[in-house]
Amino acid sequence: MRSLWSQEASLVPPDKVGGKGTTFDELFPFLVETVGKTEVVVENSRSDQRLIYGDSAKIQIVIGGNTLSRGLTLEGLVVSFFVRATSAYDTLLQMGRWFGYRPGYADLPRIWMTTELEGYFNDLATVEQEIRNDIKLYKEASLTPTQFGVRIRVHPTLSITSRLKMTAAIPCKVSYSATLRQTTHFRHKDKQWLTDNIDAAKSLIQLMKDRGIKREVVKDKKTVFQGAPVDMILTFLKEYSIYESDPTVSGKLFRDYIQAQNKEGKLRRWNVVIVSIKSDSESETIDLGVGFPSPLLTRSRFIAGQTTDTLANLKAIASRVDRVADLDVGSEKLSKKEAAELFAVREKHNADDVGLLLIYPISKDSIPKDKNDIKRGPLEAVEHLIGVAMLFPDAKENLTPQSYMTANLSGLIWEEEDMVEEVDDLA
Repeated sequence: MRSLWSQEASLVPPDKVGGKGTTFDELFPFLVETVGKTEVVVENSRSDQRLIYGDSAKIQIVIGGNTLSRGLTLEGLVVSFFVRATSAYDTLLQMGRWFGYRPGYADLPRIWMTTELEGYFNDLATVEQEIRNDIKLYKEASLTPTQFGVRIRVHPTLSITSRLKMTAAIPCKVSYSATLRQTTHFRHKDKQWLTDNIDAAKSLIQLMKDRGIKREVVKDKKTVFQGAPVDMILTFLKEYSIYESDPTVSGKLFRDYIQAQNKEGKLRRWNVVIVSIKSDSESETIDLGVGFPSPLLTRSRFIAGQTTDTLANLKAIASRVDRVADLDVGSEKLSKKEAAELFAVREKHNADDVGLLLIYPISKDSIPKDKNDIKRGPLEAVEHLIGVAMLFPDAKENLTPQSYMTANLSGLIWEEEDMVEEVDDLA
């Protein structure tokens, strides 16, 4: 027992949890009395015993079945053994009642389980974090569940819950195919974060110039680099920082999807566009290394319902016409009703397998176009922002998606807000 105590006590140093530790010699005089007071309670469908809390403390070993694992929290719980797996998310989460320890022995709780069960709990940690991220998005973007259905990642072995509880659930595929993803949340008070993103954009532009990719200017508004190899885009996505709690935009997920498409022989070429406005002598500019100063865009901060001053939510930075910003087409040819037509335009111009990276230099001093708009306020950033949007072509049969379940919201009706309110920049 001395050897066992020394081994277990060394796993979690007591000082890490505010304790001073106990030696085996201090513990030894109490062992016989403790064992003598220990009760074994078997609570399951075959037993008449029941776990009953009294007024005085007890030392108990409790052995149970469904009741114990799914619906009972044990006060003062120190050690848990799980040997029986389950086939549903909700049942598994109910089993995870591993609390009840008190100050003074926070270093002692232990959880023992099978390797299979450990893997299930690791998988569910990812599922739960994604749900928390989606719920956080409701708050930051002022959305409700009727506008943005929570998605739940599908597991190859486990079911989410019973069929009776999933009558409104529908399967969905989360893939970037035929979508435009844009950064909308910025740490506008973090100068280093913003400066690093400016440097990431400059590095990408310099890399393209060094590789001999020619710069084109489309209608005095947008600077276009045609045919950048995918390795440049992947490098940029490693260097560019995206707000980590935005579940709709992720540099890592972007890279994973692009690399999965590369294995299918897709998305190997990209067009890069620096989006700006038609400049004049009074336009505020930024030097990104394209060969001339790039005029800054105006994107004000969405303030309705916001509770933090350290995060700027711009709601949207891209417009519909930006989806073909690298092509020689006019906005009058684009449908505003169905985004699918935009991809048809790209296919017509032989760009159906070319990714599009849009870079938006945004003025730190942006103010709302409409002074009477109570939903928006000045950006008030400490440095200019670099926003990014990525247009992924229609992958057709090679979606490389992750499977999810979500609620069926097709019967609900709600108005869609226009993508960008500062339309002066986009005319």
